Amino acid sequence: MLEARLLESKGLTQKEIAETIGKSERTVRYYLKQMPRPRKNPVRGSKVDPFKPMIDQILEENPSYNSEILFERLSKMGYTGKISVMKDYVALVRKQLAIQAVMRFETEPARQGQVDWKEFGKQIIDGIETKLYAFVVVLGYSRKVFVRFTTHMDQATLLACHVLAFEYFGGVPHEILYDNMRTAFTWDEEGVFKPTLRLLALAIHYGFSPEHCRVRRPETKGKVERTIGYLGHNFWPRMDGARLSLEELNTDVMSWLSKIDGKPLSDFNESRSERFAREKPLLTVLPATRFDARHEIPRAVNRESMITYETNRYSVIAPK
Repeated sequence: MLEARLLESKGLTQKEIAETIGKSERTVRYYLKQMPRPRKNPVRGSKVDPFKPMIDQILEENPSYNSEILFERLSKMGYTGKISVMKDYVALVRKQLAIQAVMRFETEPARQGQVDWKEFGKQIIDGIETKLYAFVVVLGYSRKVFVRFTTHMDQATLLACHVLAFEYFGGVPHEILYDNMRTAFTWDEEGVFKPTLRLLALAIHYGFSPEHCRVRRPETKGKVERTIGYLGHNFWPRMDGARLSLEELNTDVMSWLSKIDGKPLSDFNESRSERFAREKPLLTVLPATRFDARHEIPRAVNRESMITYETNRYSVIAPK
């Protein structure tokens, strides 16, 4: 019926068009009233298409993965397209990840623990101004919490706090979730997070799997973040005006934890203690020996049987 439109454009009436093309006038009138449909352009494939599943997987694990490194990886695998095309797709995937609904998930008993630090800034602790931190662990199922106040946040302190937490719980969850703390995870040459050797040694000793939470995915470690917020606005104000001692802080916070253990959780109408009673028997049993979290620093003994550490000198007594 394209011919009918051509004849119409030449000024012919619908009756004349019908007679010319051998159709009824009604058919011609119906056709000429229809809007011309746009011609569909053929969909052309992109050079990035074969690599989209790989890009999706990488960004799912780390949405902020460096685009330059990603382009180099894809090029080695045969990608011959432009980096701008790849970046356009990366931007689309990141946008989709960002707008995904945050879905709350529950973990089965003993499956997961979540770890993080709470910083309290500079405080007067035992008469000395120093930075104060709180190491926090939450068991995913029962929400049972362990807190340890420290004046350091180095790797040795992190590992020692793990040991204390496991002994407090009387067992070990099957996996522990961490964020971007450098004392727990580092980047490898390809931009993938890997546990540090010392954390890996701790994990092997106690039989758990160290896991890195997904970047910008708050649901993955929301339990510990909510607990840290609760520690800050419920426990910490009780210390206002008090002379702070590290030993007393840790005694007080353990007393506070025993009280909140008995309070019903609004989401479950059960207390942490009730849920932990079901979770504890499923935790991995503690090993016979305790992990040595101390950081070894080699020092030379001089002729006077002395060693130097941080400008201080200490005598060394040889065993008899």
